[in-house]
Amino acid sequence: MKKLFLYIFLGLFWSNVALAYPFIFTTWTITKFVGESIFMEPEFIIGKTQMFYKGEAEGVFYNCSAEGQYSTYTTYKNWNEFLQNKEFSKFKELKDQLEFKDNSKVYVNRISCAGTGDLFYPFVVFDDWNKAYYLFEGGIYFLERNK
Repeated sequence: MKKLFLYIFLGLFWSNVALAYPFIFTTWTITKFVGESIFMEPEFIIGKTQMFYKGEAEGVFYNCSAEGQYSTYTTYKNWNEFLQNKEFSKFKELKDQLEFKDNSKVYVNRISCAGTGDLFYPFVVFDDWNKAYYLFEGGIYFLERNK
């Protein structure tokens, strides 16, 4: 009987942890770019994809083999709180060109590859929205979760 309660507890605990984390492990399509591009030509990137699946990633911005990747995130209670972080001043500068939901939680993901040390940061997603942003070079790429 104790084992049954333990399994129920662990099942409820892990299901709540999974629900709390924003779903980034899927394929994203790059849909738009705002800002100034320094090295990459946005017109060659729009329409391409970025995929994250378990320990792997493959895409136009970041690749990681099955050697594994590690991800963490920081949560902001809404868009305004996120914009107050000086690290994301480019988002504040371009906010009139961005789409956002006022009351959505904002998750800033930091994903690193164990095999190469490559870093995909900041990958900004929202708790109830299928859009994301990636700050790269002098601008922001818009991504949309594939269905």
